[in-house]
Amino acid sequence: ASGAFSRLSGPVAVVIGASRGIGLQIVRRLLQPIPNPSNSSSVSFGTVIAACRDLTKVDPLLQQLHSKHSATEGEAGQSRLHLMQVDVENDTSISQFSADLDSFLQSSTSSPGIDLLINNAGILDRTPGLECSRAQMARHMNVNVSGPLVCTQALLPLVQKSSSKKVRLAIITVSPISE
Repeated sequence: ASGAFSRLSGPVAVVIGASRGIGLQIVRRLLQPIPNPSNSSSVSFGTVIAACRDLTKVDPLLQQLHSKHSATEGEAGQSRLHLMQVDVENDTSISQFSADLDSFLQSSTSSPGIDLLINNAGILDRTPGLECSRAQMARHMNVNVSGPLVCTQALLPLVQKSSSKKVRLAIITVSPISE
């Protein structure tokens, strides 16, 4: 029926820290079918959420992916890739992201929850350890350690709602390391 609203189907992946680098490449890969070597099939994520600290400062490739995977590729003219904002240093931002994501899932997808959560947001301060100030170390711990934990805590109710039979539920945390 013309103009009928249809919810996006398929597993839902959320990548926090997706504006560039590894997170962006994870998003790019999740938009493609992923082979399952155990049974020669593949899994496709119906919805990929790319969460970024500042939506005005995303890599041009993420913008291109968003354009490519919007309206024409989703079901009923909906996009498979959605950009959302979250700052892992800010508990209010994390809570708002969780609420916005829950609302989006309830209104736009057939999945009640998150099937794959990837915590990739992080900072890498190249200051040698013995030269780091207490403030630099505290920020590093806040973003790279506390941030993923608080995000996981906030999103756990949505992860627990996962109903996908196509993917194993997973929470993955990626953290920068020094050279």
